[in-house]
Parts: sequence; structure tokens; C-alpha cells
Amino acid sequence: MDAERREELYHIVKERFEKNRDTENAVQMKRYMKDRFLFYGIQSVNRRELYHDVLKEAKAEKVIDFDLLDIFYDDEYREMNYFVMDVIRTMSKHMTITDMKRVERYISEKQWWDVIDNLAVSIGNIKEKTELFGLMDDYSKMEDIWFRRVSILFQLQYKDKTDTGLLSEIIERNLGTGEFFIDKAIGWALRQYARTDALWVRDFVEKRKDRLSRLSIREALRHTGDI
Repeated sequence: MDAERREELYHIVKERFEKNRDTENAVQMKRYMKDRFLFYGIQSVNRRELYHDVLKEAKAEKVIDFDLLDIFYDDEYREMNYFVMDVIRTMSKHMTITDMKRVERYISEKQWWDVIDNLAVSIGNIKEKTELFGLMDDYSKMEDIWFRRVSILFQLQYKDKTDTGLLSEIIERNLGTGEFFIDKAIGWALRQYARTDALWVRDFVEKRKDRLSRLSIREALRHTGDI
């Protein structure tokens, strides 16, 4: 896709969002996100309908056009940023480990859980597992809590393919931080894996109950019958 077409697609979506702005809902969405971002007030189903054709074109070449995504991510409105997440999610089976150099921009800028959690699951679909696991191990050691959250959550959809050894190491490395978004992620990752192996999760929690936060424990055991 050439630069002119990228700009054209950006303005097509921008104009549609402007025409479908819901001011009252935008205020509520902004408040829900702790006043961090501007919103048009367009809910996810309607948002995706408004750019369905643009998303289809963006996917057509079977490679992620990060130059296009960067234009959308530069926009101050969060719905424009969500377009980036939708492209990456629908194209995640085509992602490679080298794409992470571009994806890291979206982890490090405009940080909040809505984008981070979406990216974490998409990143988990990268097929080069050895390289991916090594990168996630590196993320888990970073100062930035959002990179660490990605490392905790990237296996959310792995089920019986979950590398429990790596999951254990990453969680151990992030115990005692006192960070809400880290403790919540730990609980979420464990709760999700409990759907596959509740006994493993119970044992994991029992052995670390003095170091896991109450939030992490509550989330981890939510569906195991232990709380």
C-alpha cells in the first residue's frame, strides 16, 4: 500500500467516526478510562462496522502494514487506536517475531490495559515459540509494568499448550511488586489456566500463598471452588 492510500484510508475512517460521534457516551468512556484518552463514544460493534471495509483492505496483502497502523496510532482518539488493535488481532497468525520491533511502539506509548491486554493475546499467536518465549522472558524483567503485564498474559489462550514452567518463572519474578495491574494479570493468567488444570493452579497458589497478593489469589481461584 502506498503512502497516499494510507492517508486516504485514515481520513475515511476519521470522517466516519466524526459523523457517528456520541458525545454523551464519549464522556462515559473517557471517565471509564480515567480521563486518559479522548473518545468519539462509539461502541466496539458499531466501530468495527464503520471500518469493516478498511480493515478488509488492510488485511488483503497478508502482511501487517505498520506504516498504516502508525498513522492511526498517532491519532488522539482512542477508537482510532483500536483500529490498530483490530488489524493486529485479525492478522496475528501472520505475525513474526521480527514484527515485535514495530509492535513494541504500541506497548510503550499511550499505555493502558485496553490496548495492552489486546496486544498480549495477539502476540501469543506468533509461531516462532522459542524466540517468542525468550522475548517474553525478557519482558518480564523490564521496569515498565506494561511490558511485564504482556509477558504474564501472552499465554492466555494456550490452554493445554501453556508452558507452565515459563508461566511460573514469570509470575515468580513479578511477585511482591504491589502493582495492581501486575497482581491482576497474575490472577487472570492463573484463573484462565485453571480452566485447563485446576489442580496445578491450586497447588501453585498454595505453595506461594504468603507471597501472592490477595487480589491474585482471589482471581486465580475464582472458578476452582476454593473461595
